[in-house]
Order: sequence, then C-alpha cells, then structure tokens
Amino acid sequence: IWKSGTVCLLIKPRCIPKTILLIIFMRTKNSLIYIPKWNFSEVDAFIPVVLELGKSYQDMVTIDVFWLNERCFNEVKMSSIHRSIFNKYTNEYLLFPNRKKILTVEKILSFLKFLSIVILRKLTRKKIVFVYFSPNLGINSKIQNYVMRVFGEVYRFPGIQAPMNSEYLERVYSDSDEYIKAWRGTRTKPQKLKVDKNEIYFIKDTVDWIHKNYSHTIEHKIIGIPRLYNSWQHYIKNESDRYIEEILIQNKLPKKTKDIILILLTEPNCPWFHDEEDFSQMLKNVLITIRKNFPSNPIFLKTKPRFKNHVNLPVFNDLSLLSFGLSDVYYYWGGASALASRTKVAISINETSTIFEFISTGVPVIEYARYNDDWISFQPKLTVWRGMPGFHIAESLGDLNTLVEDVALGNIKGVPCDEIINFFDAKKDLSVFLH
Repeated sequence: IWKSGTVCLLIKPRCIPKTILLIIFMRTKNSLIYIPKWNFSEVDAFIPVVLELGKSYQDMVTIDVFWLNERCFNEVKMSSIHRSIFNKYTNEYLLFPNRKKILTVEKILSFLKFLSIVILRKLTRKKIVFVYFSPNLGINSKIQNYVMRVFGEVYRFPGIQAPMNSEYLERVYSDSDEYIKAWRGTRTKPQKLKVDKNEIYFIKDTVDWIHKNYSHTIEHKIIGIPRLYNSWQHYIKNESDRYIEEILIQNKLPKKTKDIILILLTEPNCPWFHDEEDFSQMLKNVLITIRKNFPSNPIFLKTKPRFKNHVNLPVFNDLSLLSFGLSDVYYYWGGASALASRTKVAISINETSTIFEFISTGVPVIEYARYNDDWISFQPKLTVWRGMPGFHIAESLGDLNTLVEDVALGNIKGVPCDEIINFFDAKKDLSVFLH
C-alpha cells in the first residue's frame, strides 16, 4: 500500500485508477494507531486489545504501532508473547533515534515519517483512532498531538493491566496529609490526575470516581477488562506453551514443567517497607514457607523488566542474594503472561498490579502484606485489591503459612473469568475501535 498508494500516485500517472480503486476498497476498515511511550506496563495493559482486534476483527480494523522510546521497545522485546502478537497483527514503526544524542534533523525525519503514514491511513481508512498513555509523546509533542486531533479520534489508555477501581484512584490521587507522610519524602505533593478530553477505561467504577472528583465533561469509553477477553484467555491457556518452554529450557528445566510457584517482587526501596532490610526478610519468609509446603516445585522470582541491571537496586542483579541458598530458584525479567498457565500460585511481596495477570487466568494469588505504620494510617485496608475474587491477603507470617498450606492441600484455587467479570461488571465493548 505504501508503494502503490504513494509512490505510484506521484510518479506513475497510469497507476492512478488502480490507486483509487485500492483506496475505495481499503476504506471499508478503520485504522487504530497505538503509540506506547514509557515502559512495559503500559504496553502490557494494551496487548490483549491488539490480540482481540487482530484475531477476531481483522476485517474491520488495522493496527499500526509507533515506537517512540527505545527502552520501552527493548523491554517489550524481552517478552516473546508480546513480541509475537505485535509481529503477527500490527505494522510497527521505530521512530526513536539510533544514537544517544537526539539531533533536530532526526526529530524532523521521524515526525515526517509519522505524518506520512497518518495521511496514508486517512486516505485508505474510514476513520483513525489514536491510542496512547502518556500525553508527552516525545517527537515534537505539541505538533504531533495537533496532527492526531486533526486526523482522527484520540483516546488515552490506562497504564496498568488491572482495573483501576475507586479505591485505587483514591489512594494514588489522594490530597491528604497522610499521603505525604506515607511516601516518606519520595513524593512531596499529591499526584494530579491528568484527565484528557477522551479516555478509555475498563470499568464503570473508574468513570464514576473521575466524574465525582474531576469532570463530567470528558468523553469516556468503557471497554471491559482486556485480560478477560476470550482471545487472550484462549491464547494464554492454549497457545503459550512454546514461550513457556523457551523460559524453562533457558533455566535448564524440563519443557513439561508445571506447578511453578511465582513470587512477584516489588521495589525494595519502596517507602511502604519498614526499613531497607524489610524486603529481604519478607522474601526469605516467603521462600521458606513455599519450600515447607512445596519441597520440589521450581520457584521463579519475577520482577519488572526495567529493574534489570538497575544500579540502585544491586540486590536484583545477584540471584544468590535473593534465593538465600535454596535450590530450584530462578530469576525472570519478562512479561508474567508467559508463565501464567503453568503457575500453581502467585505470591506478591506487598502490592503490585501484576497480580491481575494470574487472577485473570485462574491462578490463586496471595499478597504477603507487611506495611509500615505510616502506610497503614494512609491505607488502612492495606491493599486496594482486598475483596477481589481469587485474591488472598496474609497480614502475618502465620497467615502466609496457612494460605500456602491451603493451596498445597487444594483448599484454595483460582476463580473462573465469569466471576471476575460479574464482580467488576466488566462487559467487553470494542465499539470505539470498530464503529
């Protein structure tokens, strides 16, 4: 289309009739242009939408992805599942510079490439829907935002895969004194929610909270929870084996290994811990508890891709410091999706939205919660996920032992998708991309 629609139109007049017919034919579809910016988490939240549209609605929409940030692109490369979905269902364009020093000429060329593809999509599609997470898009941001609004509909997308319920939003965007105290100087003022003109949300509870606290004038679309879409559920349960086996082979484990115990690591210097040693002590407690109930199951320590080789988090660069001498403990940096279908239970060290990866695939989740007093004063319920089906919280080492033992005995199991959909009242609606 690029060559026939643009080059031929300019230098081969005899091809104009073919080009017109091509344009008429292609205008039966919509165009979705996705622009990730910051990190893996925002892409991870959107990837089930790519799969659902690419697999079930390919006759109604095409998907283009503009990569503006090299770090974000490289983090996504670490997950074979994400990379394979992008390769199969999207057209990708790398618009970040090839050198560390960003030259004005490179910025201009990147923007012109972006503009030319947008114009082509405008000519060959019924409408364009732009989706992004960060309002600062990097390449001549103000001009780029203007181009997006001129040529199509623009929507901001959530930056995490879990549904942002009212309790989550209340905590993240609180303006209380307890908020400042809980973050111990790492945040000197409350965050302000940046509400754009058009927003995409997963559940109605998010919309209700934003309308109550911010604005009734924003245009919002509720699309349901992407992790619960049928295509994603089928993909993880039936088509992800080859990606799991890659990880197992890399760690010298048998390809058919099942019943993995997954520990979700959070940032060791997060202010909700009591002190610098608290993270290590909690991790040690979890490992010992697991080994007592699961003597031979492989244990995977899962952390965020951006923490790999992080100079300020040296503990994450040395597995011997994290495994405490226990055997069959492995490290994993990629997307949690790859391990979900072979995981027996996922245990998080305090709170992380990654738990929803496992909740959504029928894996029971335990949060080992040990927060300092300042954090508890600010968040008395400890976690915003309390009460969600499939989620369990251990407020003490005794609770942790009991819950892990119940998993081993089969007394605690995951929950089906329908139960989660009903809990959040989250019905799928992709009309924003299709109509």
